[in-house]
Amino acid sequence: MPASYQAKRMCVKSFYVLTLSLFFTFTAHAQLGQLFYELIDDGSCNVGDGSNCAVFSTTCPTGWVVSNGSPQLMPTNGWSCSVPCSQGTANCDPIVNDAIFMVGLGDLGEGAFKPFYFQSGLTYRVCVFYSMVPQSPGSGGVGMLTFAAKNGLSTIHTVLNSCQGPHAAVAAAELIGTAPDANTFATFTFTPATDYTQFLMYATSTGPQFNALVTAIEITVLPVCGTPAITSVSSPGPGQISVTWTSVPGVFSYVFNLNDGTSTSQNGYGVSRGVIPTGPFPSTYSTTFMSYPIGHTYTLTVYGASDAACATGSTPVSPPSNPVTLTCLGSTYVAAVQQLPPGVLVAMATVPGATSYTIDFISGGVIKQTSTFFNINYGFCGVAPGTYTIGAHANAPCGSTPEVYWSTPFTVN
Repeated sequence: MPASYQAKRMCVKSFYVLTLSLFFTFTAHAQLGQLFYELIDDGSCNVGDGSNCAVFSTTCPTGWVVSNGSPQLMPTNGWSCSVPCSQGTANCDPIVNDAIFMVGLGDLGEGAFKPFYFQSGLTYRVCVFYSMVPQSPGSGGVGMLTFAAKNGLSTIHTVLNSCQGPHAAVAAAELIGTAPDANTFATFTFTPATDYTQFLMYATSTGPQFNALVTAIEITVLPVCGTPAITSVSSPGPGQISVTWTSVPGVFSYVFNLNDGTSTSQNGYGVSRGVIPTGPFPSTYSTTFMSYPIGHTYTLTVYGASDAACATGSTPVSPPSNPVTLTCLGSTYVAAVQQLPPGVLVAMATVPGATSYTIDFISGGVIKQTSTFFNINYGFCGVAPGTYTIGAHANAPCGSTPEVYWSTPFTVN
């Protein structure tokens, strides 16, 4: 424990300018891939509040915000700052790594919150590494750290006594758990009844002042079991398979089986949620797999890599998708048609891999004039007056794209 911890103030705080780095980790189950991890590091978050109380700024770039009282950032001085849940043990750098210091004094105290999106129906494991001791050893009383999920919390930096203020009511939130005064770590399992956007912690006590130092927090989404469903599949370009599927909230990786009738290959998709989640899991995902054999027809299935989350020990697989045949070329379209006497200019959209383009002037279902060229813009001369449907396709040694048409019949004068 830092030597300065026990000697911390009773009534008046000194002004601190520290290098901020509260060790705050958010991870997913190992089989699902890491979800959230950050090592906070900033050197200018403690400021004076005009009342001789030092407090870290409400605009601190680390994302931590004061909820009540005047919590501070304290150097860990080499005290271990890891959560023994999945990250293992690591020693804090006394220069880089800090911790949030909070005082509990009766119903008053200090607290802080940070944006974090808890999604209803998912189960989270919350681990906290902390120490909480009385300001005066042997003075009696009990200290308590409270952790909660909340919405709409803003700073209520009201100093009523010894730099402390009233905490945010848990009645307006959902309790994750409480931890008694100790020098240890606490683990909670939390399944929110609704969605929340903030993680809140604060200190209180019964009797005299207790001092709390929180050095590490880890939030893990526990594995879930569910069945995704493929909603669309297409081949947008040579060797490409694009697929969209419904998600299973809480799943961080998906495995696809691609079967062409003779063999099955696998491909994967990993979900990225950023450093801190700011919203629920998306309802659908889309991705494109590359470099598959042209001309092959595939059906796809998908499942979430949820490890042993399913009671049967087997992960449910989606129904097969509609078959998709890999195209030789990506699609094209007629981009513009313009009469420029003495001819007609037709422009097409570029198709990667195309070696030529064909334009057809069609009247009465019969091609009246056609030409193949090597540029996406082509001028036709000598087109007989009349109204035409203008069709086009791109060509390559492997084949041609389907015929596409200008949106309306075009009249040549």
